[in-house]
Amino acid sequence: MTVRRTASPKRIAAAIRRVIENPSYQDAASRLGKIIRHDAGSGPVVDELGNLHPSESSGPATSVDPPTVSGAGPELVSGR
Repeated sequence: MTVRRTASPKRIAAAIRRVIENPSYQDAASRLGKIIRHDAGSGPVVDELGNLHPSESSGPATSVDPPTVSGAGPELVSGR
């Protein structure tokens, strides 16, 4: 789901309601959370997340391909 930076408060509220009321977003977030918790101890997911938003002391940002989540619907992978 995409909302323009210039969207009105009414349009933003409608988008938030759609996400909150649509069970597929909750299901996808739950699956992603399980994957992150599982992989958090091993490091690769945490490292990738760190690369997406590096701290100021870590140097220039690098481009990172988004992780693939098996079983995720298109709303999780593409944000639509």
